[in-house]
Amino acid sequence: MGLDISDTPLRREVRRGNRNPAGHILSAKMGRKLQYISPNERAFLILAEIDANVIRIADRPLESCAKVDGRTDLHYPDYAVLIGGVTEVHEVKSDDIYLGDQTLIRRLALHARSIEASGAVYSVALRSELMAEPRYEWATRLWPFSTHRIERESANAVLMIVQRGPIRVADLMRRLSEGLGAKAPTRGAVLGMAARGEIFCDLDGPIGIETVVRPFDPAAMPDRLLPIRRPIDDLLDRYKVAA
Repeated sequence: MGLDISDTPLRREVRRGNRNPAGHILSAKMGRKLQYISPNERAFLILAEIDANVIRIADRPLESCAKVDGRTDLHYPDYAVLIGGVTEVHEVKSDDIYLGDQTLIRRLALHARSIEASGAVYSVALRSELMAEPRYEWATRLWPFSTHRIERESANAVLMIVQRGPIRVADLMRRLSEGLGAKAPTRGAVLGMAARGEIFCDLDGPIGIETVVRPFDPAAMPDRLLPIRRPIDDLLDRYKVAA
């Protein structure tokens, strides 16, 4: 990913009480479990999974070392993703914890400077910004289909039809039934292809038979789902001098 990114988490997180239950999602992109310790991190992972621009995802992927007030400070960012050949390192925070603490913002800005010196992008993902993504609801509805598998013959049939242009899932299913009969894939299997980015899917309405799918086209990628927020931009002037 550009930096020394580990696909094996460098730090295992544990649940701190019952307020923010820890867990994992099964990543279709990575073929393994990715951990989260809060609903905010789970939301980030789902958007990263559905975002067709994201090629790879790693959790607790690196150890950052920076000087903070003359002391060596270690930081384990939550996630790294690969988008368009660029590594993005993301720290997921709740709005109240992050925006109300200039000391924390300054610390993350110092780590961001160190990480970005290696050619990566460092960003803080806030809960409000994740939830404000207009396609968030439909992304969360599409994501469960990512585990629905499809036979290669059926997948090829889907690709052949979709390659002709955008089509509603209902119309796609009808054509598949006409061509494959009893061997036609289920709606869930077709939506699974969309969830895994094998075909593109419009996320501007309910996920189902009215969903419009289109061929995968590297030259016409959908807008990204993940927000970008640089800590240095959130620092008050008096803190920027020190940072």
